[in-house]
Amino acid sequence: MIYKDANEIYEYVFEHARDLIREALDALGVHKDDSNGDHEVVGINTLPWGRNEIIKSDKTIDGNYMSQLDAQGNTLVRVACDRSGIARPLDYKEGHSTVSATQVKGGIFVLDNGKLRVEIEGGVLTSVYDRDNDREVLARDGRKGNQLIILEDTPLSFPAWDTEQYSLDKVRHVAPGDVRIVENGPIRAAVEVYQKISDKSTIKTTISLDAIAEPGKEEVAKGNQNGDSSSLSYIEFSCEVDWHETYQFLKVEFPVDVHATEASYETSFGLHQRPTHYNTTWDVAKFEVCGHKFADYSDYGYGVTLINDCKYGYSIHGNTMRLSLLRASKSPDAHADMGKHVFRYAMLPHKGSMNPAIVRTAYNFNHPMQLNYVSRVLNVEECDILNGFRLTGDDNLILATVKRGEDDKDTSQGLLPVKHHDNKTVVVRVYDSLGARSRGRIESSFFKIKSAFKVNHLEDELEELPVSDNGFKIEQRPFEIASYKLVIH
Repeated sequence: MIYKDANEIYEYVFEHARDLIREALDALGVHKDDSNGDHEVVGINTLPWGRNEIIKSDKTIDGNYMSQLDAQGNTLVRVACDRSGIARPLDYKEGHSTVSATQVKGGIFVLDNGKLRVEIEGGVLTSVYDRDNDREVLARDGRKGNQLIILEDTPLSFPAWDTEQYSLDKVRHVAPGDVRIVENGPIRAAVEVYQKISDKSTIKTTISLDAIAEPGKEEVAKGNQNGDSSSLSYIEFSCEVDWHETYQFLKVEFPVDVHATEASYETSFGLHQRPTHYNTTWDVAKFEVCGHKFADYSDYGYGVTLINDCKYGYSIHGNTMRLSLLRASKSPDAHADMGKHVFRYAMLPHKGSMNPAIVRTAYNFNHPMQLNYVSRVLNVEECDILNGFRLTGDDNLILATVKRGEDDKDTSQGLLPVKHHDNKTVVVRVYDSLGARSRGRIESSFFKIKSAFKVNHLEDELEELPVSDNGFKIEQRPFEIASYKLVIH
């Protein structure tokens, strides 16, 4: 019953959200197809920083671009932009970085982009070598990365909600599978792995590595790349699972050559730390940790981040990182989670400890750009509304939300008194993602800011902020979530 209701609600939400997005983009001259033949292909970046990444389209793209076909015949093309808004395809250039997939011997395959060299055998990673930092990322104890494991999941009570630490006492490794190369550059290399989880369940995983992206122009101009996600390279795992189990728990684990007493887990508007040891009973109780887009395990000099697009359970202890993928409880719903699942996760090695580039990479992973078409005669500045509000300053500050004010004359639903009869307001929400006192500046290149206020989450005005050069300065405490109301012309 829950799934039936949820599916209907989600279907309604997705359909109407797609219509609203399409209507908004059409108003800006950005279209889903090139029906008139006079449009150029672009990506739409809705995140508040520059990006350089590969997007997928089921349409043919003409031009001498950095592109290729994937295993399903879709077009992959690399696009880039230095801020929100229009991301254009990059032209192919001789000598630009590429990536390759090779079968070196027997069942051993290698993905290599010049930064990472990934060795794969039977679907597991036997080596991840970071050339830039001259180190093996995986632990040197014979265990493998991307190892799928099955746990007997029989909690004492509430099987759909609880899990117990003793489930780790009965672990079965999913057997190696058949591997074949499905993509071989120049911008993405990939192998496909087919494994049987059991007699009833299977998983098909595409393990891919992208060619190295060039740093963003703004980050080069600033002289540092702490916030530039294009400087990082990760191994992506795209999974299709047909799941039919009973009280089983599917996880994937990565033993890494990192040792620290705490790991960091991202959650909405921040992150939290949990111990990686069982020194006390309180520590033992934290054997499974909730998180959203990523979990990071770093010491002072090096670290590894697990990123995913829809999973919420992590477990990092000793030097083993685990991501929880699927469960099979039978009460109160005997068919919960049965059937087909599609999800993605990634392993991101990086130099140093947690930094803003990791946060941005996780955002990019969860908000892939979509292919659209824009008229060749359209002045791109007309689309500058997509970059209407801009945050500069410390890279750990995230501009997370831009919305209309709730107490304007044209948005009020009569539940709140109208405060701005003659003007319109926009509320922007900013948070610190890493836990540091931070400074920044919010400005607009599209709207004229008449006045600005710091507000609470009910949008009550708390403090007026001085406006200069069509912007204003902000200062936030560690992990503070702050909202600002802008009165615009």
